[in-house]
Amino acid sequence: MTLSQKDAQLYYSLWLPLIDFVNRKYRVKRTLKNIATAKRLDPAAVKEVADKLWSDVGIIDDYLKERTDLPEEHRKCIRRNPVAVFAAVSGHGAERVAGVLGV
Repeated sequence: MTLSQKDAQLYYSLWLPLIDFVNRKYRVKRTLKNIATAKRLDPAAVKEVADKLWSDVGIIDDYLKERTDLPEEHRKCIRRNPVAVFAAVSGHGAERVAGVLGV
């Protein structure tokens, strides 16, 4: 399945701030700053932060408590999909999403 441009934008607008939160709270990768607004990201570094999240999906509750500004529709999307597979692979100098299931 290929995400539409709109769905891909929504995915990243929900995923990257969550990963940013995890990294700030647990200091997984000190070299990663402002993940949600970064122009380029090292997929291996992001995966390390994501692994921390998946080791305790209760972190999502902490994130949602802090992000009271999120619309309920987005909160449900994050809550409903606690398991995700996210893989980015490099190909000819460009990164592409290889797999996304949930958020």
